[in-house]
Formats: sequence, C-alpha cells, structure tokens
Amino acid sequence: MEICSSAIGYVIDFCLLLVAVMAACISYKELQSHKIKEDNKLLSQLNKRYLESEDVQAVVKYLRKKEPSNVIPTAYQIDLFLRFFEELGVYLKSGSLKRDDVLTFFGYYFYRFDKCRSGLKLKNKIDNEDEKLDCLNEYRKLIKPYPKAWLEED
Repeated sequence: MEICSSAIGYVIDFCLLLVAVMAACISYKELQSHKIKEDNKLLSQLNKRYLESEDVQAVVKYLRKKEPSNVIPTAYQIDLFLRFFEELGVYLKSGSLKRDDVLTFFGYYFYRFDKCRSGLKLKNKIDNEDEKLDCLNEYRKLIKPYPKAWLEED
C-alpha cells in the first residue's frame, strides 16, 4: 500500500510539473504574439509617417528609378529624410524593429540614396556635415548587406 501511494505521488508531481511547463510555454507564446503585434504597430506608424511626410516623399520621388522627379529636394528635405533613417537606426539598435522588416519597408530608397547617381547628387548637398554623415554610416552598418537584386539594377 505504501509503494502504491508513493507511486501515485510521483505521478501527481509529474502531472503538476507537466501543467507548469505547458503554462510557461503558453505564456511565452502569448508574449511573443504581443511583441509581434507591437512591432507591427510601430512599423505601421513609421510607414504612415514616411508616406505622409511631403518632405521625405520629395526625396523619395527624386530617387525613384522609374519616372523620377526633376525637382531636386532642398537641404531641409534631405535632412528630414536622413533623420527618419536615423530614427529607424535607433529602433534597430534597441531591438524594437527587425532588420529585415526595416529593409523591406524602407531600405530600397535608402540604398538609392546611398549608392545611386541621384543619391550621390543629394549627398553632395549636405556639405559633408559630420553629424549627418555619421548617421548615414551608422544606419548603413545596421542594414547591410543590401539585397543582390538592388545591387544588380544599377
């Protein structure tokens, strides 16, 4: 009788342990789900701001490969464009956003600014201001390497 009751005790302990592990797994999944929702919310807010900013869009339109704008953006517009990417860099460094998500949403026009002829014209307008160039270099380190398809198009 004593052997039977100790065996039942072990089974009960094992079941309780199993329930505790399952509860921990479920909590972890919920936390991950919540984090993904928060990341998506932040990405959505940034994308909205990116699309709605006329100054940032002036730079984007100039950098477009097909049907680029002939209006050269002002130094102020270029500055706002770079500040946007500086902010993205902060979110990337903190782990609030993932590199692949940022690259998918915003990376192409940063690449065009960084590596293409039209972008080089704009870089010349910022007069080698150290702070802006530091921001550019820091962000470049965070998102490199660029996708091969982008590199092959120019």
